[in-house]
Amino acid sequence: MDSGDEQDLTESQRKKKRYHRHTPRQIQELEAMFKMCPHPDEKQRMQLSRDLGLEPRQIKFWFQNRRTQMKARPEIERPMMEQLATHAMQELIRLAQTDEPFWTRVGGDEREVLNLEMYDRIFPRPVQQLRSPDAHVEASRDSGDVIMNSLVLVDMFMESSPVVPSREFCFLRYCQQFEPGLWAIADVSIDFAKDTQLPPCVKSRLPSGCLIREMSNGYSKIVWVEHMEIEEKKQTHQLYHDLVDSGVAFGAHRWVATLQRMCERIACLMVTGNSPGDLFLLKWDVLSYGKGVVEITRIGSGQNPGNCISLFRVRNYIMSNESMFILQESCTDSSGSLVVYASVDYTSVNIAMSGEDPSYIPLLPSGFVILPDGRPGTGSFASSSSKPMGGSSGSILTVAFQIMVSSLPSAKLNLESVATVNHLIGATVQHIKTAMGTSDT
Repeated sequence: MDSGDEQDLTESQRKKKRYHRHTPRQIQELEAMFKMCPHPDEKQRMQLSRDLGLEPRQIKFWFQNRRTQMKARPEIERPMMEQLATHAMQELIRLAQTDEPFWTRVGGDEREVLNLEMYDRIFPRPVQQLRSPDAHVEASRDSGDVIMNSLVLVDMFMESSPVVPSREFCFLRYCQQFEPGLWAIADVSIDFAKDTQLPPCVKSRLPSGCLIREMSNGYSKIVWVEHMEIEEKKQTHQLYHDLVDSGVAFGAHRWVATLQRMCERIACLMVTGNSPGDLFLLKWDVLSYGKGVVEITRIGSGQNPGNCISLFRVRNYIMSNESMFILQESCTDSSGSLVVYASVDYTSVNIAMSGEDPSYIPLLPSGFVILPDGRPGTGSFASSSSKPMGGSSGSILTVAFQIMVSSLPSAKLNLESVATVNHLIGATVQHIKTAMGTSDT
């Protein structure tokens, strides 16, 4: 081999060495950052470099290439996206406005579930889009009145306001007004896996969305259709299997119930009112160390009296010279109930009350959620076409704590701390069950 061949080989090896295929995790983190900030500054690029183990130059080039892809994509994909959005809107309108033969009522509460055989017959798919045999289908429909003007609702949805719970999808959203006071918003999954180098999505949102009809009293009538195909790659925990598989967790009923509650919250917060009182937190609370608390202020966030935001002061708190407060929000609707609370100090309360940026206030939220268990019963919860259920026979209690054991960066979790937390969670669950009058079974 002569020197020229050696030089060519060395150059080839250099080029090969420069080539780097990003891992799925690196791509996922980069894509998430790109959604929030397509033009990261040098400080943000350096942070990504440290977090992902990539050179700053690689980070810079990745974002440049991604922006180039985004500029080229609209003109190429626009006709396809317009056609997809139009078909999704047509399907949504038909599903939302037609009862039989699409929808059947099952269970004690007669929730509506989709007749899959009839659906496949009327909306046939191309061969390449046939449903995977491992896919789990969730399809439900529900309706309700929302305390918000139709135009305001449409603006909220088109701005992607997080007012409803959702799974993580990449989807196309299309809004259309059919007549004065009647709007439709259709969502349908769109796969960009080839562009993002991510593995193909195993979740697909088939044409779903809502019809919004304005009412004379300032409310809006909502009809919601939720239709998904989920191919679970990771087994759902046995405790939550019925909740998810029954359609309770992500069905149309929960979307409508949550939207109603969030719109009530917005309406109530426009008219704030204080109602201080002298009361005690329930026995399940741990942040008050068993002390009594005084409610300093309460702001209603819904028609239900329990839907409110409260600030409590812990009585006789002697662990420091500062007063201790507890900020709490509780809410309930037909899909479930939750209580979230966190301890705050006097300085943090002053920051919030003076109108300064509250994002700098350190919070460690704790709390619990009560949801239907999704098993057959006589409750009033959603069903799915893959496993029709008319309600729920019981509830699932999920408790979460965040407790600062040590502020030292070098601190490590020890067995004593684990044992303390386990005891705390077990005792709290038992206290909640006792407060609700439930049995130990």
